Amino acid sequence: MRLVADRNDSLAAATLKHILSDPRQPTPQWIIDRLTTQQTHRIERENDHANGTKAKWHLPWETDVDLLQLESINRKTSSPHSVCGEVIEALDLSNRISSWGDVAQRCSNLDSILKHVANYEDEMLGSGQAATLGGAILYLEKLASENNDIKFPPYGQDAVTILTYHKAKGLQWPIVILSGLNNDREPNLWEPHVSGGGENIERPLLGRTIRAWTWPFGKSDGQFPKLRTGTNLESDAMNSTEGEQRAKEELDESMRLLYVGCTRAESKLVFAHRLKPNTYAWLKQIQEIDSILPIDRNPGEHKLENIDTTYFIRRLAQSTATPTDSRRSETWLHLSRTNPDSSLPRFHSPSQAKSSSEKSGSFNCNLIELTGNSYFPSEVNEEEYAALGHAVHAYMAAIPSLIKTGKDRKLVVAEKCLITFGVEGKLAKTTLVEVGNRFAQWVGLTFPNAKWRTEVPITARRTEGGTWNGTVDLILELPDGKLIVIDHKSAPIRRSQCESKSMQFAGQLAAYKEALMNQGTTVDSTWIHFPLAGVMANLLIV
Repeated sequence: MRLVADRNDSLAAATLKHILSDPRQPTPQWIIDRLTTQQTHRIERENDHANGTKAKWHLPWETDVDLLQLESINRKTSSPHSVCGEVIEALDLSNRISSWGDVAQRCSNLDSILKHVANYEDEMLGSGQAATLGGAILYLEKLASENNDIKFPPYGQDAVTILTYHKAKGLQWPIVILSGLNNDREPNLWEPHVSGGGENIERPLLGRTIRAWTWPFGKSDGQFPKLRTGTNLESDAMNSTEGEQRAKEELDESMRLLYVGCTRAESKLVFAHRLKPNTYAWLKQIQEIDSILPIDRNPGEHKLENIDTTYFIRRLAQSTATPTDSRRSETWLHLSRTNPDSSLPRFHSPSQAKSSSEKSGSFNCNLIELTGNSYFPSEVNEEEYAALGHAVHAYMAAIPSLIKTGKDRKLVVAEKCLITFGVEGKLAKTTLVEVGNRFAQWVGLTFPNAKWRTEVPITARRTEGGTWNGTVDLILELPDGKLIVIDHKSAPIRRSQCESKSMQFAGQLAAYKEALMNQGTTVDSTWIHFPLAGVMANLLIV
């Protein structure tokens, strides 16, 4: 850009020749050429002076092929942004940098320069001043001196920016592809919510309220567990005044976020979703979207009624994907790996940890039989074991909130847990209450004054590489800060089988202990609770 502004700028010309030269040469050829040319010009000037004629002025590298393209750029009629783009094209930088390495990063740098020059033009337009090439150069110099020459997200050659809708605010790209359009989640009423306040400058907290409702029934299994539903508590919350207000706020925020995504595109906007209507529920929040952009038409270009543009429908399939050439892939973020085997998963579930049979001699097990009977509902078939276990597990998660309640309330909760998982009649609600009572009694006697922590999500370093990611059913925090880990195995099992079953799940408890220890806590003991059998298995992890 300096050379376009002043073709006599020999320093700018030398800098360009240096950048475009072969770095493998011990002495760059451009220096040799320059010294040779300067010697020739010196002799010419001496001869002209001796002959009394005016010496001819020569441009730096006036016959150089690389710089001749820059001379054709008209700086007087082109905007600074256009000049910047023409310079990049004239020097064929998009192809040159492919041999320099770090292609994505270098393309991002070029895009950022263009963006900064465009920002300069906007500032000049806003202030009523003219945008000039010299002013753009001074603007870039000022940004660099103030450390404000930031690199914008890349959208250059073979560069794709993957961002959340929130992080895309304030940015733009030529082409934007919106995904996740099936997002139609209900508002989360079970996390703290702040509202009101801010009207009074002197008392900004006046009118501020904080609502925090606690979900008492635990979470489902899985790497990313969700709240267990089916007790009708979630629908009661949604139908409340607070729930309706939160739903409205969530819908408004959802529409604002969708607006942000749609307005990030400069030239082309792509909605990526499946064909069925419920696969783009978020997009369907726009009224009459199906009549504005009908998707049941044939693939190809279609007109939009009363809108001066068109839209395309494309059907994608795996068979139409273009194979990628791994040899051309470029990376510009290099991380050292402690484990050279990149095929190993990053996250590991404790429930999949190796058992004692695979680590012989690592565990010992001591059993304690709780008071009361052992329950094994013989009328339950094996296909129903999981559902019955979920019902029992849900009630066990609710015990901390039921300890100080009466029997009637416990029966109501027990019945809801059984109905939720469709196993009412398979296990008496009185039995479920009895199972919970004896477990709570055992905890109170064995670990007095312990604090109950149910359904505790845990993410911690895994000693053998990767990260543990799971949920502990129950953690008891002792007064001295030590932890007791308890895992409920709620499916039907006989007391005679508890010891062998405990050894099968010992690896899971060992994983919980390792994860907690790597977080800097002390695990005093680990237990497996068999609610229906009425057995506590103390696992000694060697």
